[in-house]
Formats: sequence, C-alpha cells, structure tokens
Amino acid sequence: MAVLSEEQEMLRNMARDWATKESPVSEFRKVRAAGQPQAYNADAYAAMAEMGWVGIIIPEAHGGSDFGFLSAGLVVEELGKTLTASPLVATTIAASAILLGGSDAQKAKWLPRLASGETVATLAVDEGAHCDPSAIETSVSGGKLTGKKAFVHEAHGASLFVVAAKDGLYLVEKGDGVSLTTRKLTDQRSHADIQFAGAAAEKLEGGGDSLLGDVLDRARVLSAAEMLGMAQAVFDTTLDYLKQRVQFNQVLATFQALQHRMADLFGITGSRQRFWSRTCSDHRQGRGKSRTARDQQSGYPAAWRHRDDRRIQCRLLPQACSRARGELGVVKLPQGPVCTIVRLLTTKVSRHSQLAVSPQFRRPGRNPRLRE
Repeated sequence: MAVLSEEQEMLRNMARDWATKESPVSEFRKVRAAGQPQAYNADAYAAMAEMGWVGIIIPEAHGGSDFGFLSAGLVVEELGKTLTASPLVATTIAASAILLGGSDAQKAKWLPRLASGETVATLAVDEGAHCDPSAIETSVSGGKLTGKKAFVHEAHGASLFVVAAKDGLYLVEKGDGVSLTTRKLTDQRSHADIQFAGAAAEKLEGGGDSLLGDVLDRARVLSAAEMLGMAQAVFDTTLDYLKQRVQFNQVLATFQALQHRMADLFGITGSRQRFWSRTCSDHRQGRGKSRTARDQQSGYPAAWRHRDDRRIQCRLLPQACSRARGELGVVKLPQGPVCTIVRLLTTKVSRHSQLAVSPQFRRPGRNPRLRE
C-alpha cells in the first residue's frame, strides 16, 4: 500500500475505532428499519463533521483540513467495513467539483458550509440506467436549468446539487423548480429521480472541458474505497468463522476447497495495494499520461498490473459490495467463487459475526457439510 504519514495512520485508526464502536452494522439496520427517505443518521454525520472528515479535501482557508483524497479514501474504506450510511462520499465529491471548477466566490460561499456539515451536497449526472455523459440532455437557458436526473445518491438529504448539463456543471439549490421522486433500491440507501423545471443554476466556469471527467474519476476512487472496506469485512468475517466452525471433527479452515476459495479472496490485499498506489500515482503524475507509462514510473511490472487489474475488475469489486449487503438480507447473492463461502456460513455466521445473514439464504439441505 502507499506509504502513509503519521497523520494518515492516526486518521485511519480513528476512523476504524469510531466505525466499530459508534457505527456498527446494527446502526445501518436501524436506519434501514426506520424507512426514512434521508436514510442516514444525522447525529452520526454531525460527529463526522466535528472530527473533520467532511472537510478532509477542503483547504484550511475554507474550514477544511486539506488532507487530500488518499486520506478521504482511508476514512471511507473504514466506514465501508460497517456499511455506515452517510452522505460523506456524496458531499466530498460535490466539494471536489467546486474545488476544481468553482470561482473564488463560489468556493467562499459553499466550501465552509460543506466542511462544517451544515450543507449536504451531491452529484447529479445520470439520466438513465447507465452512466453516459455524452447523452446528457439537461440544458440551461437564461440561468434556468431544465432536465431530469436519475439515481441521484443522497438526494433527499442534500440541499445543493452539482448537476451535469450539456455545457458543463452547475450548482443548483434545492427549492423552486426541483422535485424529487424516491427510488427504492436494494441497498436501502437514499436515491431519487430529480426533475428540474427552470431551477436557478450557477455554472462552475473553471476546470475546462475535462471537469466532469475529473469529478467522476474522484467519485470512482471513493466508491472503490468503500467497496474495498466491504470486501475486507467479508474476508475477516469469513476467516474468523472458518477458524471456529467444526464439522466432521475438523475445523472448516482445514478443508482444502475452502482454503482455495479463501486464497482467492485474500487477493483483496494485493488489490488494495494496487488501488491506493494507482490512486497516488495518478494524483502525483496527472491524468495525461498513458496507463502503461504510469505503471512503469510507479514500478509495477506488466504481469502485476494484469494480475491485480483482473482481480479488481473480474472478481473483487463488482461482487464485494453486493455480497456484503447480501449478508444483510438486502439482495440475493450472485453466483461466484466467494459466494459459495458466504453460503457455507449462513447457518451459524450470525452467532459469530455482526453481519447477520437473512434466513432466505439459509439452505443447509443443499450442502451436506451444513447439516448438523
């Protein structure tokens, strides 16, 4: 993994301790059971703001701590381990858009409010089921924005939207001309479709033509960090269970088939190292260089690049998020190498882990090893 400073190590440890003690998975269950459109604990988010996490990428001149995106990712990864529901990621991404493209007046107005937790912001880009910035139809005329955005994360709790239009990004406050329609998704987080009908909009003039792409890159980094945390929690929970569960007078960890599957999942460690090293390399060297050039300068042989990218793209990240939430009974588990391990855990894992599995996934009759 990228070398961390003493401050970053302290920040990660603080985030880990807080998430474990103050925001375990049971807190997410409470939020989910409450069924509120906002779908997060406002008090917990206020605590994050007091600890400086909300303003972690915001300069000190605007009330932030200016620790950078690596530090933000470390915090988000730890929160992902306990499925902490908060608008931290959404607000950080919106703040990055203002930092990259906002005027001095826009930064002075919004960044202190975002850093303090007073204002929650989010990004509104997609207009359909797939992310396709080239197909954006939202337009602005005379300072009024008109269009529709779909699957907007944390829309109910946000009071500021960073909206992608045909000619760039705009800041739109919740109010006249903004209407929300709640969209229920399997993860039970806050999502909504938003209709903008002549809403007052203020353009982010800076950042050039690449502004939207730069913001989306940062959004992908934080999303991947959260999923890495989820996947690590799955690995730790599974490993602890395999060390404790006894079948046929043997600990499950001694079964070779399960060892092979755990070895596959252990690749998450290498993927984390690759992910953070790539992220730091991109920020140091810029996005203009080719992927191969960045890999060569960061010291990664081509074989390592192929190995780690394959783990990230084909095995770990796409499955880890849905699998972790599947353990909570939110979604049906897909087929895959690690899913078999999760299913092996379903009869007893709730006794050994806070990630309790929904009864609908308990199928002991389908595997003789699960029978008592």
